[in-house]
Amino acid sequence: MESTHSLKLIEGEFMPHEANDILCDLISSKIRHHSLKILSIQENSDGDVSHSEKRIEDLKSVNNSLKKIINYANREGLLLNIESSINIELVEEKVKAPSK
Repeated sequence: MESTHSLKLIEGEFMPHEANDILCDLISSKIRHHSLKILSIQENSDGDVSHSEKRIEDLKSVNNSLKKIINYANREGLLLNIESSINIELVEEKVKAPSK
């Protein structure tokens, strides 16, 4: 299998409420992921949670910027053309995979 992959995640024109649903759900999911990661680390060890805490703050900032854009588009009667790709690179395993 190839080691790098680029996949289209979102592509098209969206009404402001549609863009809000799609993008805010994505951001909320990422915030939830990092919040659960923090809880897991804190329950199981005294591990470093600073990366997840930083990502949550970054994602909240992105969410605020996104809301401003969507509110503007809504007030002005504009559509949002959204294109988003995800790039995946397969790398050598650094952490032992969980046993089945």
